[in-house]
Amino acid sequence: MVLVDDRTPKDVGAEIGVHPGLVSRWVKQLGDDPSDAFPGKGHRKSKDQEIYELKRELEQTRQERTRENQALALHIRAIHRETDQTYGTPRITDELRESGILCGRNRVARIKRSLGLFAIATPKAYRLRSTRASSDSRPVPDLVKRNFTAERPNKTWVSDITFIPVQNGHVYLCTILDLFSRRVVGWAIGASNNTDLAIAALEIACRSRQPVEGTTFHSDRGAQYTSDKLRKKLTENGMNPSVGRTGDCYDNAVAEAFLLIAQNGAR
Repeated sequence: MVLVDDRTPKDVGAEIGVHPGLVSRWVKQLGDDPSDAFPGKGHRKSKDQEIYELKRELEQTRQERTRENQALALHIRAIHRETDQTYGTPRITDELRESGILCGRNRVARIKRSLGLFAIATPKAYRLRSTRASSDSRPVPDLVKRNFTAERPNKTWVSDITFIPVQNGHVYLCTILDLFSRRVVGWAIGASNNTDLAIAALEIACRSRQPVEGTTFHSDRGAQYTSDKLRKKLTENGMNPSVGRTGDCYDNAVAEAFLLIAQNGAR
């Protein structure tokens, strides 16, 4: 503006809200070397611009890595639970790769440590198990199908179980969330990961919320949730059982994500 319109630095400074001395310095820098004019704002010096771009790319990479680690943590936690906490880092890494999720053992180990997960030693002859339905169970449909929304309270509840490290070992936590409010409506803590723990949480939720006939109760396909004992309790309360597919943490993503936060907060 100063050079093109032949105006004084004072006039230009008053118009754009800066001191006339700063306008004069910009004019001088532009005359000395246009490529290095206006450092800090407007045009950056070549070195400053390069550093700025590198910092921006680094921050974008860091944010993307954080999102990937959060998603990976869900899968690691699911495998850890579904194998009765017997898989260490190498086998978890192999399971992830077989599922099409490529990652290194060191990365898996770091995420496991951040979650407080550890493998429980088993006898040599022990056969590792994946999550599977109870032997006394009947087929249960998936009524949710990853639609984690609800237009009213008590329409759909989701539940999951995790372990929480404590000073002398660990305990198991079962929670039940209402998809309408995403609030915990029932929970129970116990020394064993079994159907009784899930029923204890369910009884608390039913007493506090008194669900209407037809409420959906969604979970994973673990034996704790697919037993006839739990199904009978659901029927008594007029609720419909629903389970996701075996080994797919996304079919129960809301409950999984909540317990991941709870587990991190307990460390």
